Amino acid sequence: MVNFNEIPGIGSKTIATIEDNIPKEQLNLFHTELCELQFNRLISIGLDTKTEQEIIKHCVSKYYNFKYATQLLQSPQVKKTFQELIALMRRQFVLENNKKEIIFLSPTTNTTEIVRRQEMVARAISFFKKYSTEQVKEMRKLLVTTPIAKLNYEQIVVLCDEEELFLTLKKQLPKETLLVCLNNRDEFEQYTSYDLIRYVYTDESKLICDVEDADNVIGIKWKKQVFDVMPELLHREFILKKHSLDSVDSLISDYSVPADQVEKEVLQSILSSLEEESHGNWTLSRVELEKVRSKAESLVEKELEATQISGVELLKLLKSPVSEHLLLRKVVENVKEKLSEKHKEALELLSFETIIPEIDEEAILLCEQEKSRNKAEASYLKHKDFFFRFFAHRGLLNSARNFLEKIDFLLGMGQFFSKTSVPRINSNKRFSCMNLTSSILSSKEKGIQAITYYLDRSQTILTGANSGGKTSLLYLLLETQLLAQMGLYTKGAAQVKIYDEIHFFSKSSGTVGSGAFETTLKDLAKIAKQENLSEEEKRKSLVLLDEIESITEPGAAGKLISATLDWFKKNEEIDVVLVSHLGEVLQELCPNARIDGIEAVSLDDSLQLVVDRNPKIGFLAKSTPQLIVQKLALQNQDNEYFQFLYEKMGLQYENKITMETRPNVNQSKKGALIAKIET
Repeated sequence: MVNFNEIPGIGSKTIATIEDNIPKEQLNLFHTELCELQFNRLISIGLDTKTEQEIIKHCVSKYYNFKYATQLLQSPQVKKTFQELIALMRRQFVLENNKKEIIFLSPTTNTTEIVRRQEMVARAISFFKKYSTEQVKEMRKLLVTTPIAKLNYEQIVVLCDEEELFLTLKKQLPKETLLVCLNNRDEFEQYTSYDLIRYVYTDESKLICDVEDADNVIGIKWKKQVFDVMPELLHREFILKKHSLDSVDSLISDYSVPADQVEKEVLQSILSSLEEESHGNWTLSRVELEKVRSKAESLVEKELEATQISGVELLKLLKSPVSEHLLLRKVVENVKEKLSEKHKEALELLSFETIIPEIDEEAILLCEQEKSRNKAEASYLKHKDFFFRFFAHRGLLNSARNFLEKIDFLLGMGQFFSKTSVPRINSNKRFSCMNLTSSILSSKEKGIQAITYYLDRSQTILTGANSGGKTSLLYLLLETQLLAQMGLYTKGAAQVKIYDEIHFFSKSSGTVGSGAFETTLKDLAKIAKQENLSEEEKRKSLVLLDEIESITEPGAAGKLISATLDWFKKNEEIDVVLVSHLGEVLQELCPNARIDGIEAVSLDDSLQLVVDRNPKIGFLAKSTPQLIVQKLALQNQDNEYFQFLYEKMGLQYENKITMETRPNVNQSKKGALIAKIET
């Protein structure tokens, strides 16, 4: 049993909603399904997304005996990045349940669970690579569910004569069923015109003996099994899922997908039974019957012509009843004999009271009533046979659904991670990567530069060019850490350690007031708390700071950052990566931090900045004002102010980069590119 009271955010109101949507007799089955990680019934309830996700995560963590790293997603930016990753994976799936259940991949600190998920991804990639692009496309088409229009069954009549039994049946039979509790034998006469009556009785029934001999009554003793009364219910369940069953059969037969959980022979037997159409006895149309009547009339004429009877005598015979003349009876017998081989049923609907055959309307009515009753009884017996044959295999419907969800999951995850690598988990070493790119950025734009980088100490300061990729590198660190602790793969080689918490401080935009400054300090204080913590209580934290100097005045920013890093240094479990434009200041104030740099190296043919986004280790990079000024000077050679700035700035920098050292530069670009550039 799932203890809902253990799940965060689940209260009595939610529990009541669940119980209201699950029949009391099915509550134990519902809990069993949750414990076995089958969430189809849970999702069908329609709970709010957060509640649904918490229940799924609770059940998964109990099943695999681990805990989710809830503290890892406390920072708004960390949570947003996680949601972006989940959204990317959701796009890979066809089935809605997979899109909802993917939340089970929330990050954890449990290395056993991480390895289990990595193995799961490896299986998905292996499965995906077995098939061509066209095959994957066709397999995904099979996963698309096709809604079935409302099934049109003949109205089913169910009678009984016990109030308690009536109330029980009312709860279990479909609403469209005509269910009546009789009080006396006379009331039964109202229903004798129906093709088939199902009379349900127990040992306490008062009227069953009075009605069970009627031609259109089937007596059914109640054994607390609704399928005995209406075996069509099982047939409906399979018909509604026939498209899914067909898809499973096709995936197994046409694409050789292993299906240990689906009995192939039983599946194909059920599909064969569902394909069978119950035609009943064939009934002539009015047009076809008229053709037979006309043919019979022609044969009568030929028979009479052969008798060589005079016209006067023939006229009398045509008006006389056939039964009164031996000759006419003989003619009718001959005509019926000639037609009986191909039109036996039609002859039963023709009247030969006189020698000219006519359609017998009364016979047609009686025939239709008989056929309708036979059809109703045959349908009942057919569905009863289906029930006896396949009720034991009712679980196949769940197995088929689970099978399709599994294939959808394998194809989706396999395709998404087909060109990725498994990140290494190393508790003794910090982040490192080689040729690593962001899955999130790659989904939005092309030509993303791969990054090779590493951290070898607890504090790193990243300096360099505006728009050079410093903030993007922070997000790459964050994304890689999340993917690794979600048990997933990265787009490139990576190594990480496990963190209990990740904190991301975004740079401030617009005017910064004292409120933002105070809030930031309070948030940093929560991370930096040191008092009375044992070694076990100290939480491993990754702190990512993006231009934190923007929250206060430039003069105070350097001291604030320096003091914060000094405080964090007391706790060896805290790793900090800081993006800042105060490189020269921090180089003096933060001797324990490694300072890396990303710099713009030149302008390309289009006068756009060329930036090597791979940081240089131990290198204090300058920002890019001189290259910006150069760009403006080259684009606006008639602007004296830009030319003046360029000349003045050119005198301020000792390290010179000439055009000959820059790659892919058009030497004739506006002529002025032969100038030396101070950097």
